[in-house]
Amino acid sequence: MTASVEVIRRVFDDNESAFLEIGPHPDYPDAALELRTGGDQTSKDWFGEQSFSLSPDFAIALGLALVASGQAMNDEKK
Repeated sequence: MTASVEVIRRVFDDNESAFLEIGPHPDYPDAALELRTGGDQTSKDWFGEQSFSLSPDFAIALGLALVASGQAMNDEKK
């Protein structure tokens, strides 16, 4: 028997009961990630239908840019 485990991460907007998913790209699971709208209608209504294919390096760069931008905006509010 062979088995594999797929890790899907969900980022929730608790106020809207909506989420985005990050996981292996279905067509290239060993080479790319996919950032997509959650599978429920609430998520699709809130975020729109989204699907972005990202190389691992691009995903890291995007994540770091999002963190830096969020921190800068929070710092401006103080």
